[in-house]
Amino acid sequence: MLFILHARKLSQEQKDKEAEQALVAKLQFKLEQNQQKTKPSSIKINSAGKIEIITSDQIVFCKAAGDYVEMPLKNHQQRLFTGSLKELESTLPNTFLRVHRSYLVNVEFIQNLTTTSLKQAKTSAAGFLQLHDAMEVPVSRRIMPTV
Repeated sequence: MLFILHARKLSQEQKDKEAEQALVAKLQFKLEQNQQKTKPSSIKINSAGKIEIITSDQIVFCKAAGDYVEMPLKNHQQRLFTGSLKELESTLPNTFLRVHRSYLVNVEFIQNLTTTSLKQAKTSAAGFLQLHDAMEVPVSRRIMPTV
């Protein structure tokens, strides 16, 4: 009987610890969002022989395109980053979420999430994120639960 009580107590403590960790993660994400709004990080982009500095709050999403990364901006312009999406992901703040093998999305621009049923799916995407100015980004099946 004592063993059962001890096991229940340990189980409850473990659940409480997981709930606290989830709360800490949410609070940390909110702090990063607020920091991003007050002091956005910047990225240096080499294009046509000149270096351009873009703040991360201007980037709507990033799309891998071979050896480059396409970055549509909120002012309807587009920039190319020379390097991989993984390199760019390491320099961007945590307000950017990997939603697909080829896409990073700035969570500040997400408007809604549309899921697709298996009958509707013409692609491998489990759904689409509707972003700023009707831009759509696919969400992979593997990452959909976290999104």
